[in-house]
Amino acid sequence: MKKLVTGVAATLAVSFAMNAAAVDRIGFQARERLERETAEMTENLSLSTEQSEKMLEIKSVLFASNRDARDEFGAGSAEFNEARKTNMRAFQQELQDTLTEDQLKKHRASRS
Repeated sequence: MKKLVTGVAATLAVSFAMNAAAVDRIGFQARERLERETAEMTENLSLSTEQSEKMLEIKSVLFASNRDARDEFGAGSAEFNEARKTNMRAFQQELQDTLTEDQLKKHRASRS
């Protein structure tokens, strides 16, 4: 079981890194929205410059991955929904790896 979890995590990490190239294809409006969201997070959570840059990157990858899944499978399809879940799990893992425990708690509280 441990090997399965490790294998899935490694696969998601590689997939996440490969999707970084998709970040370049994000449109102007989407990029502005992601930058605004990241600036708010930076202020609310007192993120460092490095953390802020990483948050913008992982938010951009999530956006691009979801958009690519929509284009490939069609919005609302079972495959699209499964791809979104996978993308969100990868995003959540990156979020946990980027934020401190206190920042993560504060972020979760603000999302509730």
